[in-house]
Amino acid sequence: VVINEEEAAFTAVEHLINTGKRRIAIIKETEQSFNSKTRYEGYLRAHKEYDIPVDEKIVLSTVDISMSKGRMMANVLLSLKERPDAIFAITDSAAIGVIKALNRFNVDIPKEIAVVGFSNSVSSTIISPALSTVDQPGNKIGRTAVKYLVEEVEQPKEDLITKTIEVKTNLIVRDSSYKA
Repeated sequence: VVINEEEAAFTAVEHLINTGKRRIAIIKETEQSFNSKTRYEGYLRAHKEYDIPVDEKIVLSTVDISMSKGRMMANVLLSLKERPDAIFAITDSAAIGVIKALNRFNVDIPKEIAVVGFSNSVSSTIISPALSTVDQPGNKIGRTAVKYLVEEVEQPKEDLITKTIEVKTNLIVRDSSYKA
């Protein structure tokens, strides 16, 4: 039971583009992470589809995709001569770290730099401004997985059939990226 990571990331970056953002940074894990790799592919596809060049200086990778790393990477982005006007972090934790750093330096979110995260964690509504994020419906994923597991246990089949079930995601737009 999965979500379409690439499509969800594409939607998040497309949202930023549709609000007028053109220098969109990404904070992601190193390439060994499947989730990071597929979310990065969505980021790249959005840039390609909207004919926006990717500046490698604002593509940041780390092994640890935590809140503290998000804060550190935001500091790196803020130190650039040409700052990004949006940051897409592949986790809410990193995105919240980004917001904390931007708030510390009095950056106007989302006017100067918009922020979008991924997963719709509880913390995404506690930070100020509230974080725009891809809703990764964990409860629905869990319920669906249990449903199919119970079916397998109750009606065992001679041949094991594997299948992939895709659960839909959606982008929740909050104050960190909405441009009135």
